[in-house]
Amino acid sequence: MYLTPNQVYKKYGYHPKSLARWAEEGKIEYTRSPGGHRGYLVSSLEKLSDERKGETVL
Repeated sequence: MYLTPNQVYKKYGYHPKSLARWAEEGKIEYTRSPGGHRGYLVSSLEKLSDERKGETVL
């Protein structure tokens, strides 16, 4: 299942610009609609969320 940037922001709090950057860096999987809008794969977002929970912020 794919989520729009707004749906991701509401559920995870990730800014759409961050999502776009992470997608281009290959950190999360996405698809593009015919109009060019991104949809982000939920399992990829869950994996990223789990990884970020383990990070130490300095």
